[in-house]
Amino acid sequence: VDRGGVHPCRFGELPNSVAAMCRMEINVHQLAVEAMLERDRRKVYQALMMDPLTHSIMTIDEMESLVDELIAGQQEWLGEYLPPLS
Repeated sequence: VDRGGVHPCRFGELPNSVAAMCRMEINVHQLAVEAMLERDRRKVYQALMMDPLTHSIMTIDEMESLVDELIAGQQEWLGEYLPPLS
């Protein structure tokens, strides 16, 4: 990364185990982007639930509460994309 932007570093194929871990993370991020584009709070919940670290330390109810708190705390920037719960 420099003033000109991000420049990829080519290194060949990833081992299957590493590629699988990368894919899992990419899926979480893709679902989070979809959630914002579709203004779908349910998909935000699902994205967090798919995250292996978060899933290993929190219950589903805790994850949903965390999402709700984060959305409420970021309303200045989220606006109508994801309104707070009524």
